[in-house]
Amino acid sequence: MSPNSKLMALPDYDRPPVGEVALSIQFPPLTGFGNIHAGQIWAQLRSEFPNHEEHPSLPPVFEVFGPKTVVFGPAFEFSTTAPVNRYWFITKNGSELIQVQQDRLIYNWRKQADGDSYPRYEAIRANFSKTLSKVTEFFTTNGLGTIRPNQCEVTYINHITLPDGSDPRACPERILSPWSGKMMGDYLPGLEDLQLQLRFPIKQDGKNVGRLYVQVAPGIRTSDKQPGVQLTLTVRGKPRAETIDEAFSLLDVGRETIVRGFTSITTPEMHKLWGRRDGK
Repeated sequence: MSPNSKLMALPDYDRPPVGEVALSIQFPPLTGFGNIHAGQIWAQLRSEFPNHEEHPSLPPVFEVFGPKTVVFGPAFEFSTTAPVNRYWFITKNGSELIQVQQDRLIYNWRKQADGDSYPRYEAIRANFSKTLSKVTEFFTTNGLGTIRPNQCEVTYINHITLPDGSDPRACPERILSPWSGKMMGDYLPGLEDLQLQLRFPIKQDGKNVGRLYVQVAPGIRTSDKQPGVQLTLTVRGKPRAETIDEAFSLLDVGRETIVRGFTSITTPEMHKLWGRRDGK
């Protein structure tokens, strides 16, 4: 799988079923960063993000290629320092949030109501870039260190229902193009549930730079309890250099890969429903 946006325009949809988008940059831990610094960052951002929550930190995650190494030994470690949480800074309506921890910054957009429109990747990217600049300046000014991105991640969560109210768990072939809906013989009854996990390598210049993860799971639309599926696509990889510019370049690759992958794995019936308008 190799992105080629310079050769072909991305598929586009008038009504994409996007429910959430997250952009994440991971970096070596800024060990001097503590809870007090999180409070100071929030003070700078509070006019836009007046609400906050505290959550456990996310563990670091790396995409590794080549032979896997098995490490023997106890799967725990001792620490003499107090844990630093992951802090959420949230807009008043809850649609946008920033997550800050010692080794990661994440920007989320979340759909709050059925009538909310997806603001598009470019707007989310611009907001993340603006916030990242403020946070990195804070880190530098306070002697905490410099962000050196070692992994980047893009996630799109799509909430998909069928227009006639059918349960897509019983007819996933209407949504998912790889699923034919045909069985050999008639022994098995109708499908009751479906969960899928798929993984694809991403290459640039012939080299593996990351992976696309696709997950399909059943869900229920909260507004009217209509059954549906949640289609989650995540791209994670290492930027070509440990710079903010290269991190955003990889985020752009991730977004392109997700849009093309989403289009590949979903059906023409759904594309019509979502208003695909690139003529294909």
